[in-house]
Amino acid sequence: MFTHYLRTIALTTLAFLFIAAFTISCTKKKGLTDFGVVTTEQTNSTNLALNLNGRLIKGNMPTQSTGSGGSITIQSAFQILEVGAGSELFFPITTNRDSSICKVYFQVQGADAYWEAPIARDSFGQISLHILIPKILDHSSFPIVFAVVDCNGSVSATATTTISVTDNPIYVQGASGNPRFNLQFSSKEVDFDLHVITPQGGHIYYSTDSADGGTLDVDCICCDFPDENIYWEPGTAPSGKYEYYVDFYSSCGDPSAAYILRVYNNANVVQYHTGTLNSVGQDSPHFIFNVP
Repeated sequence: MFTHYLRTIALTTLAFLFIAAFTISCTKKKGLTDFGVVTTEQTNSTNLALNLNGRLIKGNMPTQSTGSGGSITIQSAFQILEVGAGSELFFPITTNRDSSICKVYFQVQGADAYWEAPIARDSFGQISLHILIPKILDHSSFPIVFAVVDCNGSVSATATTTISVTDNPIYVQGASGNPRFNLQFSSKEVDFDLHVITPQGGHIYYSTDSADGGTLDVDCICCDFPDENIYWEPGTAPSGKYEYYVDFYSSCGDPSAAYILRVYNNANVVQYHTGTLNSVGQDSPHFIFNVP
């Protein structure tokens, strides 16, 4: 009798675990916008999952304020970002007072709490927002609202970006390589050009799409998926110093846009720069990558 009782409990437990696993599996495949009506609970759960070196504060995000230096304005940021589940997302933000920005507030739109996190800043002073996208948010799409805060506590007006979590993010186009230089920018209403100067002095860009074994295989002129790509087949790149940068060649409507510039060794990102160009003819800083 006791053995039969234990067997019944074991079978019941296994059935419960199977149902729970099936439910979790199905739920994981539903993104925030896949539900007919997004509930507050779903929004708050997504907001909670975005923890990255910050603290969660209950209540509404602070409203815009004015400090001694005047109002802080977010001038440029990506409007939509595609990213793979389980990865770290960081994208550039440009304000009228970058040097004085110390932290960022952000939340999933409609959540009843917000995150406060330190701002990320690269060696050129460009500020970025970093968010960890956990695997549980696979196949999700959701808007986040964010504002930046200066070191005196003054808060900017908010901006909104949509994050789309997908198996095949389109944010990087073109062939793989070693090295591979890839440029992504935030607006289809600008023409940004990627330039790479090889150790031998070859200059690869829209006018000369190949030199010293490297090839420009994606060239975007105010296109729907703003991306440019220059690559070398593994083992073919000359050794030495490569100089690379972004040029704001022309505008098709927008006066400025943000960019993300990556250098890959096959599938691995080995250098990463972000920034914003605000006028036609402006170049980004000229970066250096060494191939041994």
